[in-house]
Amino acid sequence: ITHNDIAEHLGTLRAAVKSALTGTCPISQVTRERVLSEARRMGYHRHSNSAARMLAARRYGKRLRSDVIAMCFGQLENGHAPHDPFFLPFFQGARHEAQTHGLDIFLWQTNDETLPRPIAEGGVDGILGFSLSNELLAHAQRIELPVVMLSVLKKGVHGIAADDREGARLATQHLIDLGHRRIAYLGHLPNFSASVHRLDGYEKALRANGLK
Repeated sequence: ITHNDIAEHLGTLRAAVKSALTGTCPISQVTRERVLSEARRMGYHRHSNSAARMLAARRYGKRLRSDVIAMCFGQLENGHAPHDPFFLPFFQGARHEAQTHGLDIFLWQTNDETLPRPIAEGGVDGILGFSLSNELLAHAQRIELPVVMLSVLKKGVHGIAADDREGARLATQHLIDLGHRRIAYLGHLPNFSASVHRLDGYEKALRANGLK
């Protein structure tokens, strides 16, 4: 089922059908609902013939939207996996937001210095990355693939992260303000940057209050 098929059945312009289905241009709510209703009745799906459309776009040197976002996780040596308590809320939030925009999430765990073929060949529209090496970032930039880092920030790359150092300092200071003087820091992972920053914030609070 194509945009032309739907337009012919409705007796309207193909441009109106495309606008209603892709949101590329403003269109009246009445027309949009009419088009969506007819598209569902005819069995239209936004991923129909996606492989053929990608081949055609590649032939003319264009990038075709895949409506898929790759979410990258680091190797298991870090002690984390996509199903653990740290990563799971990130994934759930990303999946919920993606679904509200009609997008899918592709989970990818890095194991070398090359992008997986589905990503390198234009099968995704962007990357959400927890653990991306400089080589992988450079590859993504070469193919003009947008990247947003999560939890760990890198210079020159868009990212969102908590201030682990200041958070640990505030938590430690809170215990000190309650009168505690022997405060332990548990769970340090020397290869995990967030843990390194938290330890630094913890030690900073202790030093500021003259504590060991």
